[in-house]
Amino acid sequence: MMSKNSLKYFLVLVLIYISGYFFSQNRSIDSLNTLLKKSNSDTMYVNLLLALSEQFYLFKPDTVIPISIQTINIIDKNLATADEKSKHAYLIAKAAAVNNIGVMHYFKGEIPLALEYYNKSLKVSEEIGDKKSIAHAIFSIAAILDSQDSITKAIEYYNKSLKIQEEIDDKNGIASSLNCLGLIYKNRGNIPKALNYYDRALKLREQTGDRSGIAMALNYLGNIYREQKDHAKALVYFDRSLKMDMEIGSLLNAATTLNNIGLIHQEKGNYNKALEYYFKGLEMTKKIGQPKNEAYFLLNIGLVYNEVGDYEKALEYCEKSLKIRETISDKRGITSSLMGMGRIYLAKKNYQFATSYCSRALLIARELGFPVEIRNAENILYQSSAATGNFKNALEQYKEFILYRDSISNENTRKASIKNQLKYEFEKKEAVIKEQQEKERSIAEEKDRFQKIVIGSVIVGLLLVIIFAAFVFRSLRTTRKQKLLIEEKQKEILDSIRYAKRIQTSLLPTEKYISNVLVRSNKK
Repeated sequence: MMSKNSLKYFLVLVLIYISGYFFSQNRSIDSLNTLLKKSNSDTMYVNLLLALSEQFYLFKPDTVIPISIQTINIIDKNLATADEKSKHAYLIAKAAAVNNIGVMHYFKGEIPLALEYYNKSLKVSEEIGDKKSIAHAIFSIAAILDSQDSITKAIEYYNKSLKIQEEIDDKNGIASSLNCLGLIYKNRGNIPKALNYYDRALKLREQTGDRSGIAMALNYLGNIYREQKDHAKALVYFDRSLKMDMEIGSLLNAATTLNNIGLIHQEKGNYNKALEYYFKGLEMTKKIGQPKNEAYFLLNIGLVYNEVGDYEKALEYCEKSLKIRETISDKRGITSSLMGMGRIYLAKKNYQFATSYCSRALLIARELGFPVEIRNAENILYQSSAATGNFKNALEQYKEFILYRDSISNENTRKASIKNQLKYEFEKKEAVIKEQQEKERSIAEEKDRFQKIVIGSVIVGLLLVIIFAAFVFRSLRTTRKQKLLIEEKQKEILDSIRYAKRIQTSLLPTEKYISNVLVRSNKK
């Protein structure tokens, strides 16, 4: 199952991916600054500030909130005198700026503040009836609910966002919602449903020709097979994703893919290969100025060195990761790095340092309410206390470890129940679909059989007609011949009769001649 850190990283990537409402994320900082200086209207200036803040999501996160606040102040100052068209544009920009502040609080693990700003963004969007920004705000709220394991609510909000995106035919937004729903079902073990959502999202990306989105979709599909331990199939998807990202210059997505490939090799025990991909990803994040991701790779590298027993290198990289995360105030990331340091010192049997780092991690984890991190910290602390003979502390820490372990186990049991219910519903629907398909197949076969009978009958009928026609034609031809023969015979007979008559006529005296002879005889 995807870890909390990985889930958060994924959700932030998706939020960033769909947040380019006014300007492309590929626009350079220098270009935006130049445009800001040349801007001669407040509306353009506001949109440029908004675009600039969105460039700073991952590599200058401390500047996002101040720039967003500046954007909001300019908007509020101009709203009273703006015409209707400008007012509408201002409020759309305000909704986006407020949403960006929510994203940064989410970055820092300040969930209540993040939700507060997402709801403010939603309210502004609803006031002006801008469906695209409404869908975006609802999506952001869903991401928060998802990260907090409020699964039923998260699904409800993702589907609300999806419905609006479908109404306005926002294919990129639809694909993002489908991907997140796919992630939920994947994490709950409903692989067929997850694959269905991922495949739908991939088709939408292909329809729009969004190669960056296609590469991301391939990554999601690869992660399904990685978590199912089908490493060969996962690598096929990751390789396709990486190739596409490198072709289009989408280095942030490429770095994510390199990390996923590294995880596969780490899981297989191919530590040299894992390090090779982690270092590639590290160099890429440095090149594009992504300190948050840089810290992520540094920690992964440190943990690999810890697994092979090279503790000095492990500490070196984990310390670098911790320093970067402290610089950008990434509280959740700080917890992960501190925990990594604690594990390394525990392996080195330096229990004092293991206790120090994990105690700091525990304080932040309790503050932010991360049960998995609390459990892991208490586990390391109890082992350190037991190793140094501090059995009183060890007992208390062990009790806390068991408490959170069982709590998470019960939660996993609940999730397993949800998973089984989803599986049951899926299989029930699948059975209905199969039954319907069987009926349709039977009907189709019956239609096909009937059509074959009709076609056969027509062919036989045609053959009979042809045979009858041939017979009739032959009979007519025979009759015609016989008629001709009869006519010829009749002609011959008539000719004979006429001939005989002519002979007879020529031999017998004429009536006049006989009459004259008789007259002469009487006179005598």
